[in-house]
Amino acid sequence: MKENLFKNVKMYLFMLFFVIFILFFIKIIYKEKEIFKKNDTIRIEKLFDNINLKEELLIISMEDLKNNFSTNKYFYRENPTSYEKLQALLNLQQKNSFYSNIGYTLSSGKYKSNYILTNEGSLNKKKYFHKHNFNENNLQNFLTISSDNNNFNFLITNKSYLKDNNFWIITIDRNKFFKELYDDVNGKWYIGIDDSLYAINQNLKLDIDQLKNPIKFKTKILNLNLYYEPLDLLHLKNIFKEFFIISIILSIFFTGILYFIKFIEKPIIAFKNKIEDLNKIDKRKNLKDHILGVKKISSISDFTEKFQKIYSSNMKIILLEILNSDISTEELEKFSQSKNFLKETFINENIEYIDIDYKSILFLITNENSSKIEQTFVPIINKIYTNFNINVIGSVSKKIEIFNNLSRSYLECKRLLENKYLFKDKELIFSDNTEMKKIGIFYSIKTESKLASKILNNNFLGSKKIIEDIFLDLDLHTQTYKIKEFTGLLYNTLNRVIIQLKEMNINIDYNKLNIDNIARLKNLEDIKKELINIISTIYYERKNLENEDDNLMKNRIQEYIEKNYSTDFSLENLADHLGFSFKYTSILFKKVMNSNFKNYINFYRIKQAKVLLEKNPEIKIKDLAQLLGYNSSNTFIKVFKKYEGISPAQWKG
Repeated sequence: MKENLFKNVKMYLFMLFFVIFILFFIKIIYKEKEIFKKNDTIRIEKLFDNINLKEELLIISMEDLKNNFSTNKYFYRENPTSYEKLQALLNLQQKNSFYSNIGYTLSSGKYKSNYILTNEGSLNKKKYFHKHNFNENNLQNFLTISSDNNNFNFLITNKSYLKDNNFWIITIDRNKFFKELYDDVNGKWYIGIDDSLYAINQNLKLDIDQLKNPIKFKTKILNLNLYYEPLDLLHLKNIFKEFFIISIILSIFFTGILYFIKFIEKPIIAFKNKIEDLNKIDKRKNLKDHILGVKKISSISDFTEKFQKIYSSNMKIILLEILNSDISTEELEKFSQSKNFLKETFINENIEYIDIDYKSILFLITNENSSKIEQTFVPIINKIYTNFNINVIGSVSKKIEIFNNLSRSYLECKRLLENKYLFKDKELIFSDNTEMKKIGIFYSIKTESKLASKILNNNFLGSKKIIEDIFLDLDLHTQTYKIKEFTGLLYNTLNRVIIQLKEMNINIDYNKLNIDNIARLKNLEDIKKELINIISTIYYERKNLENEDDNLMKNRIQEYIEKNYSTDFSLENLADHLGFSFKYTSILFKKVMNSNFKNYINFYRIKQAKVLLEKNPEIKIKDLAQLLGYNSSNTFIKVFKKYEGISPAQWKG
């Protein structure tokens, strides 16, 4: 009886275990379903945001075409000239070669004209509208699909962001433009046209009633109707059925299952640990990106567990790097081993590490006094030298009370290490150390080189950023003698830059810079403003000089063309005349003339041809071609037709 009772209890316990296990599994399935639904919602919203971004790019593309220097006259005039029309067509075709890679091309027309500028050329508006099922008599925003179902054609007449005398037709390649939706394996996407839906990733047309639980989206600018149909999640039911059957079988072979679980326990734990390590790496990367200024805190959702503990109180940054500037491959390998040693040393401590780069590693610690930090880190730095024969030095930030100051504190530590040779006898440099305060205001040779390089390359924003970094955290109440030393340093830097500008034959008015004024200023804020003002003056003086040079070069080129258009001259002849290489002349011509060489010469010759035809209608086409520098009358006729749409004889008639 006792034996039977034991067996019954054992059986009941097993059944209870089995029921609990099944209920637990059902809960997991339900939770996973909710998680999947939530993640899928976030995912499809991101996909839709990408489409909205592409729409914004579409509008920017149209604005770019309209406001382009060489084509804006066409778009803003009611009756543009033939040349303006041609310039607009060529520019549109050139831009479309780029836009097509993104998945769309643009065509444009005017309400009162009978042609449309397209990627294929200037086409008859009536035929074009008929081909794409647009109503010429009712120009409203309208969407159609091409006969091969590969493209969507969208007519835009919205006055809120277009001029009254222009309308646009956007041809969207659904495979490219909707690539994110096309490749979506978790659901199907459709675009609504009239009362029908067209599948994004296949040639399928259906009614909206045929979709199961569709989610509707409307794009911000073009107001396109997009529908998302999630795939059926019935496979979860199949998983449950299979699991239920397997569970019954497993209950019979319970002993074997226990053995199997024991057998796979270690690999599962190892895999789980690996996943956790990867998650830690990802979270640590988030922290690194924020410290380096790559990511804003608002874009980061999670941090490492250690950092969250440290952040609960005030903290400090410790930045360690190799002392030597010229680092050999052997030293890099040794420092890599040193970093692994440091990570292992602090693995059980409330200290988080961030691997910054090949020569530095950062540690985040709770706010401790200087002596305690030295007691912890100095012996370890000495041990690195003993074990790996490599010198390491560190800098310690001030107390960090606000999370957003992490990046600033990192820059503070980095600036200290830029001047590490002033502290060769120290293992750690503390930013709030009294010895630091005794040292004047300075910046490293490396920083000076960066600033000089930005100024010489006429990069005003880059120069301004370096100046902002130099003045970051400077004490506005610094003693006068330190400010005098600092202005002397700035004066020398500016003087060296001016010497290099003169060596580069940059003939600006250097008297305007008045760099002597820097040395007279006694307030750091005034010094900063004056320094930025000097660099700004250099920037705008050089810009004006470049514009003057461009105008002079344009006059030289125009003069040469006027004298030689009647001969068969080439870009190479022009390059010889100007004294430049063929390649540079080609780039220069396009820059100052706003057109390539061949197009400009052809247009100029056709313009002269019309003048000659008006003066002498009886002139033979062959003679006219020779007067214009064409070796063949056939070539002349072909070019004339291209620019005027008719032959010279028809134009003359």
